Amino acid sequence: MVELGPYLNKIVSLINSTLTGDVSVQGSFENITVKPHEASTVGTIVNELATNALKHSFKNSSGTVLLSGERTGESEYEIRCTDDAPIAAVKRVASNGRVGLGLIILAASVQQLDGAMVATNDEKCYATRIGLRFSDGLTPL
Repeated sequence: MVELGPYLNKIVSLINSTLTGDVSVQGSFENITVKPHEASTVGTIVNELATNALKHSFKNSSGTVLLSGERTGESEYEIRCTDDAPIAAVKRVASNGRVGLGLIILAASVQQLDGAMVATNDEKCYATRIGLRFSDGLTPL
């Protein structure tokens, strides 16, 4: 079994170690235990959310990507990703209608864990919520 909180925090730390300039990623994840293949899939989701936000929200600006995860039910865990980029910059990127490889990987990973993904935006920020379901339930630590 894998402790998900420390594992995802390590991924966030590794992402930050590759960044230059005034952009950063912050993570806060409730610690639960999951199977290794489930942890790997959630790690891919967190990586893709951060990478997509960094690529599309902060092309020419500084800011922070915020990632969080918490248990929402007996066998459910929700990952959230928001950033503080100007929403106009995100809308310009999203309006080209193209689905990139990152979104395809993200959708496939969410599907592996019988999850659902919802993206929203308002005048303040762009946000993605991903609800995941684990077949054997979750063990809080």
